Amino acid sequence: MTKQKPVGAVIVSDLHCGSVVGLWPDGHITSTGNQIGLGNNLHQQWLWQCWQDKDQKIKAHFGKDPFILIINGDCIEGRHHGSNEIVAALNLDHTLAAIECLKPLAKLASKVYMTAGTECHVGDWEKMIAKELGAIWLGDKGLIEINGSLIDVANHILEQRGVKEKEGCDEALA
Repeated sequence: MTKQKPVGAVIVSDLHCGSVVGLWPDGHITSTGNQIGLGNNLHQQWLWQCWQDKDQKIKAHFGKDPFILIINGDCIEGRHHGSNEIVAALNLDHTLAAIECLKPLAKLASKVYMTAGTECHVGDWEKMIAKELGAIWLGDKGLIEINGSLIDVANHILEQRGVKEKEGCDEALA
């Protein structure tokens, strides 16, 4: 039996799990056993609802056709630059939340690729996420071929084209 080639890709990026304005799974249980809900955080409520809606949209778009998943960096917020805008203090908890968010989507994909995000956010925690999801780790940059087309994947596309980023944020400077 011939395995059908993927017909397209789903790309997710910059989830920033662990940030008070990033994706957080409602009712997530941390590594210490605490359960953290979304409470009255309107940003996280909206993001979580959008995240829940994506599965139906993906299934409606691809049907039974296979697709690849590209996780394009900054899956976690991490504890950086003294920020207090975090849901939990441990990067491990941000990582476990990201895995909880991404695992169902990764299971739908025929293959999963993952690039590195901003080091001050993610350190090397994304390698753990990639391993848990069975993703192919691309590091900072990767080329992926889908049906004869090459996709150049990098979380920091502008930086690699010669545009410098402000330290500690993802906004490009002109």
